[in-house]
Amino acid sequence: MTPEELFTAALALGQQWRVVECRFEGEPKRLELRLEHVRGEHFACPECGTLCGVHDTGAAPTESIRCRCPGPGKAAVLP
Repeated sequence: MTPEELFTAALALGQQWRVVECRFEGEPKRLELRLEHVRGEHFACPECGTLCGVHDTGAAPTESIRCRCPGPGKAAVLP
């Protein structure tokens, strides 16, 4: 089991997310984990609760995943 697989399991991320990088470095020591969503997985829309596919993601830590809401012309943002 890789450290990434171990952290994914320990954090109980489920099927939608996985740890793709982990680092423990610096002074004082600091643990950094980078997560990615699993391609093809669906997320519950925060607007209507419907499971929807992801169509836009951002690489910056402050960006969110955008989800196409089945409502009229809506795009929901997942945290």
